[in-house]
Amino acid sequence: MPLIRGPGFSLSRRLTGFAASLSGLAGVILAVVLILLLGVLLSFAEIARGRREFSDRLLRQGRFVQSGLNLDELSRLSGSIEDLDNPEYWRLKSQLEQTNALFPQYRFIYLMGQKEDGELFFFIDSEPPGSDHESLPGDIYADAKEYDLEVFREKKARVLPVITDSRGTWVSVMVPVIDENSGRLLAMLGIDVEADDFWKSVLSYAIKPVVFSLVLVLMAILSGFFIIRRDKLAPEKKGKESSKVP
Repeated sequence: MPLIRGPGFSLSRRLTGFAASLSGLAGVILAVVLILLLGVLLSFAEIARGRREFSDRLLRQGRFVQSGLNLDELSRLSGSIEDLDNPEYWRLKSQLEQTNALFPQYRFIYLMGQKEDGELFFFIDSEPPGSDHESLPGDIYADAKEYDLEVFREKKARVLPVITDSRGTWVSVMVPVIDENSGRLLAMLGIDVEADDFWKSVLSYAIKPVVFSLVLVLMAILSGFFIIRRDKLAPEKKGKESSKVP
């Protein structure tokens, strides 16, 4: 006796297929959300690692430059315009210019001092003589932030946060130059790196987790597509086989 099928059987089969598709779709959405969340967390972790490594590298390089300074010559500078007649000034300036040529990623290299009233001033910088951005000996650094003043108070090497001044936006390392015999702070060596270069270096650390996450998302979507299609075809195939039963 043939099986009797009415509208109820067809509706039941459609509902079963729809439920299977919905279940597969929910699984795909959940997998994509979890993968994206994991990708975001990994990206932030890698960016934080990039910032640490950039800061550590800049600090090492700053200490390396500071170790090559002639403290006797530096101690003879007055931090005034009269230093232009001082041969020690020109020897140290030439040294900073050569260092800048050796490390072209540095935008500015300079030696900075502090007056009794707290104002910061330049001893020397690495800019060519007569250039637009050259700081003459004794020039006041009018854009000094609290971070700069803290370094002079603490007398410790430090990488400063991203700071904007009249010349641009920078990431800077400050390294104290101290007379080991007297313990006196002779100057503060500063190195400025353009913030764009800093962010390019740091954000490059996020490329791998981002690409990895996108690949996993694509795989999850494709897998979900095949699962949904399989679950959708299964009831239809079963229904066709049942219809053949006499």
